Amino acid sequence: MIRFHIKEYIKNIKFNFSFVLIITFMMCSSIIFISNVDEQTKLYRFSKEYIDENSVFIDFANAAFISCIDNRNKVLISQNISGEVGANQRVTLTVYQEELVKKYPIKVDAGENINLKDKDVIEAVISYNPYGIDVGDEIDFKIYGGNEDTVRIKIVGLVSEGQKLFTELSGIKKDMIYEDFFPVYSFEQTGEVRMFISETDKDKIPDLDNVSLFRNGIVNPYSEEEGKILRENLVNYEKENFGFVVADIYPQGSEIVSRSIISYKSIVMKYIPLTMFILVLFMVCIIGIVMVKVNMDIKYYGILSLCGMSSFKLVLCMFIQMLINSILACIISVNLCVIQNELNFIDKINCNIDEVEILVVAAIGIVITLITVIETGAIFKKNTIIQIMRNR
Repeated sequence: MIRFHIKEYIKNIKFNFSFVLIITFMMCSSIIFISNVDEQTKLYRFSKEYIDENSVFIDFANAAFISCIDNRNKVLISQNISGEVGANQRVTLTVYQEELVKKYPIKVDAGENINLKDKDVIEAVISYNPYGIDVGDEIDFKIYGGNEDTVRIKIVGLVSEGQKLFTELSGIKKDMIYEDFFPVYSFEQTGEVRMFISETDKDKIPDLDNVSLFRNGIVNPYSEEEGKILRENLVNYEKENFGFVVADIYPQGSEIVSRSIISYKSIVMKYIPLTMFILVLFMVCIIGIVMVKVNMDIKYYGILSLCGMSSFKLVLCMFIQMLINSILACIISVNLCVIQNELNFIDKINCNIDEVEILVVAAIGIVITLITVIETGAIFKKNTIIQIMRNR
């Protein structure tokens, strides 16, 4: 029986090859569209933890002010240190908070990402740079300001271009939404070389907080009263240090929340109907192909029935062929997306391979296989062997 199924698959190799290509294209298209929605959803859900109606926003501050914020509040802020890795080789070092590393990790083109494990050396990922620094290199980073300490840093990854990262902004503006707190970073566009270390490594750098500039701060207070106190402290801090108040022009948390909801819904409503349309279109196409295939082979199956093969085994034969095609298409689709992520053949295309994408790809394969079985079984159920031989 196994030999028969192998022969049947080889006999229909042209059809099966074409079918695999069609399903692969369908699965890859679905992964791309769903990845875009999934990417936005992750960012939106993460930002919701910090951006609330009572949230307080901080454009820039020093370590003294940040240390006064009650640790019961949820704080997300970009801590940045300027320095150099050689003569006139300037680099900005950003400390990535624990929650960012866990829930919104940096994408890398090579090497591995920073993590929260305790280790002896400081590990960092670095952007593309003109200094020739690459994965595996160990560099001396000289910090500007303070005692101008020099620390040894090991490069473990190369940051992907054009991704949204939590870094400093040029300023907090009135019309911002959740996405705006995560600017797109690109060395090619900015010419700025940037390194990222995890929060667990910051203690290895002496006097780090005092030479840091804190930007792009979001504080979600544990109570409404705490939010009012924090705003007052921020106004007083800005008066004392800058002679003017910037906090008065910051957007209200409720305004950002409202705009963010509208923006996120518009993105979802743009991608989901388009994804569903493509899926339905391909499904109709596949159903048509399957029906043509079954009708072309039905006389052959009728002959096999006359030779003593049961209709169940004939349906099983078609089921196995389609199951193999679907599995092959799944494997090819996932591998193509992995290759795209690693080599970035096509710019600005998200091909995330997470649980949602895997479930959609598996669902497509299952539906196609079931449609084939149902269609084949329906023909044998409606027609006797004699009718099949006479009409076909």
